Amino acid sequence: TTVLESRAFQWKDAVLYIVLAIVLYGLSLFFYKKRNLELASEAIAFPKLRSVFKYGTAFCFMLLGGSYFNDVSFKNLGWTLFGYGIGAAIGYFAAEMVLRKTWRVFTRIKGLVVYLAVIAFLVVGVQALGFYENRIPEQSDVKNVLLTDNPNFYLSHDGFYGDVLDPKPMQEPENIAAVLKMHKQILANKKINEQEKNKSDREFFIMYELKNGKKVIRQYRVMTRLYEDLYKPIYESKEYKMTSKEIFMVDEKKVKYLQIRANGPVNKFVTLSKPEDVRQALSLIREDVLAESYNDSIYYSGLGSTIELNLGNEQSVMFEFKPTYRKFESWLKEKEVLNQAKVTAEDISHVLVAKGDFSSIEENGKFSTDIESAIEHSGNTLKITDKGQIEQVLEKAGTNPRSEYAAIVYFNDGHFNQVTYFDEEHVPDFIKNHFK
Repeated sequence: TTVLESRAFQWKDAVLYIVLAIVLYGLSLFFYKKRNLELASEAIAFPKLRSVFKYGTAFCFMLLGGSYFNDVSFKNLGWTLFGYGIGAAIGYFAAEMVLRKTWRVFTRIKGLVVYLAVIAFLVVGVQALGFYENRIPEQSDVKNVLLTDNPNFYLSHDGFYGDVLDPKPMQEPENIAAVLKMHKQILANKKINEQEKNKSDREFFIMYELKNGKKVIRQYRVMTRLYEDLYKPIYESKEYKMTSKEIFMVDEKKVKYLQIRANGPVNKFVTLSKPEDVRQALSLIREDVLAESYNDSIYYSGLGSTIELNLGNEQSVMFEFKPTYRKFESWLKEKEVLNQAKVTAEDISHVLVAKGDFSSIEENGKFSTDIESAIEHSGNTLKITDKGQIEQVLEKAGTNPRSEYAAIVYFNDGHFNQVTYFDEEHVPDFIKNHFK
């Protein structure tokens, strides 16, 4: 489970801080009048509060140090623990200096050792007993559940998107049961998730709203392929798509224009600004999204053109135009603007295809040029120059490096290449036949 971060500052927070400031100011005046005059020169005039100040300061600095090192080390456990330890030490000795009015405090480590031991005992105890992490509500107690792979949209209300991209909770019993089932499996795979942490590629943010008004919130980073069978029926449900996909959260009346921009080194785009065109386009895209399977959503991710919905006031929503959006594509073709909305065979000089597993190159963090070199020197390759065949390549290409085939798409400009992949299900027949 990761720490829930990045919630933007809101006006409710400001009101809370103002109220706390007033309360604390009133308490300070009260204690000021009650203080012992003989101790007025001390940093803390009330002896019983000195330990609270010392260990409270150590605790705050501990959280700051742990948070900092967790971020700069990309969540490396060793560096995070180091940050907690060094932060606690800095806070503890800083508080000792204030209380004793001297910097000669570094030999007084007994209190720090006891503090760190107590913290370690509490953390280990909570983790071992699983009071927090292992608590999953019963379905009969759940009113609704929110599931998203991008908690920042829910936690960060920064005014840029407003409520446009906020995922909504699901209420259908089938989806609540499916989320609970997946959640239980995530906990059952706790050791696997820890061992394969470097291969984790998806975040799950889960928030249950219970019938008694309370909420249970968890966040996990996991390997997608371990949970595909459990996540697939959730993703493909109409309720999940309508509560999580941004296309269903946009008020078409607020859309100033819709622009489709092709990817790659080509300056091609289509802008639709007539209200009727925008309405029709959104309607067709929504139908395509509802019809999209989970497997297609993963396979075709990352290669399509970009669709931008401009909402005015410097606000916009962007998402991908995938090859599976057949109805929207046919509509653009009828309007004779499809070729300007995406990369076509006319933008490509040729394609080079090789059969083999090239995933280790990408997973080891190598550059795309290394992958291209491996494909070019793989021995048995297929060079494609026929425009009709190139069009099939563009329609069937995916982004999963664990696929059986890899290809380099060479653009006409001669300065930009794109690496794509094909699995056995999607590879064009003429490529499959060549490598038999």
